[in-house]
Amino acid sequence: MRGILMNKFDLVIFGNCATVQILKFKTMPRIGRTETAVNAKADEIFYGGCSFNVFCGLSKLGVRTYPVLTYADIRFKDRIYEICRENDLPTEAIEGPPSRSYSTCLMLQDEDCNHITMMYHFGEDSDQEAVEEYPHAIKPEYFEKAAMALMVMGNPATGYEIMRQVKRTGIPLAFSYRNDPHLLPKELLDEILPETEVLFTNEIEAEYLEGLYGFKKITDWFHKGKARVIVTTLGKAGCVVYEKENNGAYHSVRIPATESDIGCVDTVGAGDGFVAGFLYGYIHGKPLEVCAQYGSTVSSFVIEKDGSTTNLPTVQQMLERNRRRTDAKEE
Repeated sequence: MRGILMNKFDLVIFGNCATVQILKFKTMPRIGRTETAVNAKADEIFYGGCSFNVFCGLSKLGVRTYPVLTYADIRFKDRIYEICRENDLPTEAIEGPPSRSYSTCLMLQDEDCNHITMMYHFGEDSDQEAVEEYPHAIKPEYFEKAAMALMVMGNPATGYEIMRQVKRTGIPLAFSYRNDPHLLPKELLDEILPETEVLFTNEIEAEYLEGLYGFKKITDWFHKGKARVIVTTLGKAGCVVYEKENNGAYHSVRIPATESDIGCVDTVGAGDGFVAGFLYGYIHGKPLEVCAQYGSTVSSFVIEKDGSTTNLPTVQQMLERNRRRTDAKEE
């Protein structure tokens, strides 16, 4: 189902949105030791969450995306609706907290860009059940509005229903995996992974899934499910793209990272930017090597500023930088 799509939307995306406050330190704080944050605007709130990052990246690239998203912080509402208005995208499947119990994230990051993320709740009803647990109403018509489904970080309350509808409709599924056993328990992964056509992981996540399922390599999914493409990102080293061939075998290609113009300021959201760039190429029928270059190029923009969505490129900006790659192919 590759190439320019005739459906109203290129894909439907599922997941959660989150606000994030980032505290940067020279060395990661330790128990019994006081550290002072070094970033000048440590109290600044950024809009993020894996699904929101990918959604923003796709929207900036002009991909027609149907958002089925939840946000857990009331401060998020205006921002997400603004993006939908700017890109003429629907908002009827966007849901906020069911009560006055909100949540946000606090990220601690050292100078090597290693980070720890913590979530906390606030609001008048903050002692109620955690916001991320409430179920989003997953309607069957969501899956009939697009040619492909994209699942990012979800939760069990909605994940099983998403998979039920994926199986019912047969819609191709892309899955951007995040290693969070609480939100993605093995029982839910048992439903998702066999149905996934395009799988994204980083190197550590790939190793975790190999151990979880007793696989020698992440490419064993080519023989266990519907996987056609598996992408493993390697940070500064780029990524490896595996593609299943018609005879059941597979081949791989390693794609170097696109160089940033100004260097790395913040790596948060780089992986999500990669997913957005890759899928832009994928739904437009580009060779997988080009898709991976696009993904890496979007990431090179993301890391140039604080915040996961503050420096996303337009198509023109992405293509211009991508053409400067020594291995750039014709688009």
